[in-house]
Amino acid sequence: MMPKLDGMEVMKIVRERSLIPILIMSAKDSDVDKAVGLGLGADDYIAKPFSMVGDKDISLTRINMNEVCRKNILAFYDILTNTGIEVIIDIPEKNIYSLGNEEALDRIINNLISNSIKYGKEGKVLGFSLRADEDYVYIEIWDKGKGIFEIHKDRVFEKGLQRSPF
Repeated sequence: MMPKLDGMEVMKIVRERSLIPILIMSAKDSDVDKAVGLGLGADDYIAKPFSMVGDKDISLTRINMNEVCRKNILAFYDILTNTGIEVIIDIPEKNIYSLGNEEALDRIINNLISNSIKYGKEGKVLGFSLRADEDYVYIEIWDKGKGIFEIHKDRVFEKGLQRSPF
């Protein structure tokens, strides 16, 4: 805890004045806390305690993809409605199952939605769809923002890459 202003207020002030990277390190570890922090302009959110150990084994289980998608988009409901972003959701009623790691999938979806809000909010639309064919499950998260500069497209998944302010 910080005296006088909380961390979110400080981050809003910093973000209004600068594009420097902001990393939130907090004991608050709920999805809502993370969504709020990322939605207000943080570049990343780390919940304490955390480990800096290298890669870890990821266990795979059968996942109800419909429920994972609903849970993740719902975590951003308040941020999306408060920022006036129209949300277009296409999640089928029939359940789609896949083998995967739910924790890793949650993190990926959370990051994609956060980035769409952060970098695409001027487009005022966020789309989220789930579909499957015989071999694969597809989750599409899109927005109508400015997008990624052509020169950065081959580096889009590099850690720490940010949209240039120029």
